[in-house]
Amino acid sequence: MTDRECCIACNCISGIGYNTFKALLDVFGKPGNIPGHAPSEYLAAKGVGKKTAELLSNTDFELACAREINRSEIMDVKIITICDADYPSLLRETPNPPIALYVAGRLPENFSGALGIVGSRRISKYAQEQTRNIAMAAAQNGMVIVSGMAAGADGCAHRAALDAGGITVGIIGAGLENIYPAEHADMAKEIIASGGALISELPMQFPVTPTGFPRRNRIIAGLSRGILVTEASVDSGSMITADFAVKYNRMLFAIPGRVDNPNTSGCHKLIKEGAFLVDDFRDIAGKFGMVTAPQSEVPKEETPALELTDAEKCICDHIRQGTDSFDMLVISTNMPVHELTYILMSLEMRGVITREDSQTYRLIIQ
Repeated sequence: MTDRECCIACNCISGIGYNTFKALLDVFGKPGNIPGHAPSEYLAAKGVGKKTAELLSNTDFELACAREINRSEIMDVKIITICDADYPSLLRETPNPPIALYVAGRLPENFSGALGIVGSRRISKYAQEQTRNIAMAAAQNGMVIVSGMAAGADGCAHRAALDAGGITVGIIGAGLENIYPAEHADMAKEIIASGGALISELPMQFPVTPTGFPRRNRIIAGLSRGILVTEASVDSGSMITADFAVKYNRMLFAIPGRVDNPNTSGCHKLIKEGAFLVDDFRDIAGKFGMVTAPQSEVPKEETPALELTDAEKCICDHIRQGTDSFDMLVISTNMPVHELTYILMSLEMRGVITREDSQTYRLIIQ
């Protein structure tokens, strides 16, 4: 097998991240030498335990690689490994780069002008406007907009870049066969059609799991020269991306908000710790050493009419009238628990409602 093929196979093996991969290289020299050893030989690699050693020994590397290449070709996805010359240099220089990247669309040749934009899934109207204004201005000035395809700030940043006729790159926290959230599937196609790309380090069919999102966040930071946090609480996923930005020596920007809004507390914390405060795009452009082009007027994004099912409307009506706890909603709507749970989760992910604590819900969109 070639080194490249072995990288693809290793990337498909559970428990093999970059640190373990590097430890294997320390023992076996190059990726092509990794397959075909007894468990005892794999145990010589630092950090490799018995379970991983047995998994490596029992893996058919050629079959694993062939299956993954076949899946990617069917979906018109290119696999770029850390052994390949076109692997992004900014990402390669990070302490734990992905072993392989799955790319749908066109990977930008240069990420030196890339701006990562992240923020709350339940984004406020103010933060939505600021995210859109800055992302559009950045795209109009030739910057690549990198974000995580999530609801809220991520989707707003991608949409603004597209509307500005710019290039945007979406990092997925699952395999590229599982675009998440599903309502961004059309936008994903638009990103590719406009000359941008969707990227994941996870195998094609890898499902959506909580572990995929921090891995996505480090790639957002790794591919960007600077990260802008537009709105975030102190315990949000955006703060994980900010932490990676600091570790990777990236520029870090944050937009201030209301001091009494918990969803801006993370931004204020970042600013206190040294992140650049952003009033508008010129604050970012100056740090990038850019001379900004005259900015065309940013059109207001029309908020699309929300389409709710009858069941969703029923739940929203009950919350609006003060029935705001899960137990009360079970009684008042007379819905099965599993159905109510699913609908509440869907409404929360779409930014229609928010959970004030573990027990009560509040309408965001009236």
